[in-house]
Amino acid sequence: MTLIQHIIPDHQRGRAFGTLMSIMGGVVPIGTFICGLLVNYIGLVGVFWMSGIVCSIGALILALTFKFIPIKEQDNKNLLTQVE
Repeated sequence: MTLIQHIIPDHQRGRAFGTLMSIMGGVVPIGTFICGLLVNYIGLVGVFWMSGIVCSIGALILALTFKFIPIKEQDNKNLLTQVE
């Protein structure tokens, strides 16, 4: 979410967040169904281990790709220095 705020221009940010939330909402039931099936084969503890490993790998990949993501620079000229 933080990357979207820095990458997407202001006038398109609402569309980007709306699309992201729609995709996330659609994927959750699929992931729940798959995890429910996996519990029968590897058990609940195994599903938690597998999920933790996959999340760690995803976080590592994301961290390694940060240097390739273009982030717009902040314009300090328009910042207010005091409350009016």
